[in-house]
Amino acid sequence: MIIVAWLGKIGVVLKKKTARRLRRIVALSLFVCACILLVISGKLLLFPSVKEEPPKRIEVFDRYWLRLQEKIDWLAKQRESKSAKDFLWLSKRTLDLRPLSSKTVFLTFDDGPSGTTPRILDVLKANGVKATFFTLGLQVDDMPSIVRRTLKEGHCVLSHGYSHRYDLYNDPPKFFEDIDRSMASIMKATSEKPPSYVRLPGGANNQYPRKKPFDECKKGLLNRGISYVEWNASMDDSTFRKHTKNYMIENVLLKAKANSFIVVLMHDSAGKGLTASALPEVIKGLKDMGFVFRTFSNLSDAEKKRMLSLKLINR
Repeated sequence: MIIVAWLGKIGVVLKKKTARRLRRIVALSLFVCACILLVISGKLLLFPSVKEEPPKRIEVFDRYWLRLQEKIDWLAKQRESKSAKDFLWLSKRTLDLRPLSSKTVFLTFDDGPSGTTPRILDVLKANGVKATFFTLGLQVDDMPSIVRRTLKEGHCVLSHGYSHRYDLYNDPPKFFEDIDRSMASIMKATSEKPPSYVRLPGGANNQYPRKKPFDECKKGLLNRGISYVEWNASMDDSTFRKHTKNYMIENVLLKAKANSFIVVLMHDSAGKGLTASALPEVIKGLKDMGFVFRTFSNLSDAEKKRMLSLKLINR
């Protein structure tokens, strides 16, 4: 009995010690948790976290244009102190700094001028849009006043050859004679030398000529500092194909939806009244998509590099 009583007392003592130890552990744990919560709360109150968002693209362009505007202002001041030649050079360098628009379109017309050209010029003027006209020398000689009007209204006038003869590709000397003759026709009509761009009749992928002399023609143009221009969208209004007006409009706009940088092939030769009729809706559609209209009169370095990468020039 004595032993049982002694063991009972020992059990009571152990229970009391265990209970005290558990209370101490719980109290210590609560104290530690309270300290941690206090530290976290203090950090949030004293040093609130701010999530930095990356600069928006528009803000980047705003800063760019601010620097560009400063450059333009500086150029304006230089105009008084520098010669006209130096100022034009500086102006061109500033233009070359211009970033590419997110959507750029070049409207181009081949095979004119003709009786259709004034109608197209009227549409372009009504919509405040400039375009590029690849003219035939023989047409320029017949209708120089239309060419002068085209240039006067701010459009670009370039060469499409003199006679549009594919057989000349097989005889490079005659080909260059034809190109030179077309350039002379433009200069005679406008008293201005056209920019160094041409469009080859049938395009640079023309399958008619023999490859070797055709390559020689293209290489000869580059050696003369003349680039040849292609296209990646078309109204599909060439003389040997007949399409509806809606088809011609959609043919351009579908290409525009798939590409942010396009050169559109159209024609202003005789009998292209449907092209003139479809043009207003083409322009409206391109404007609605946010395209900026450009010409080859003042092609920037960035635009030329983009065209080279897309094989829209010198393919």
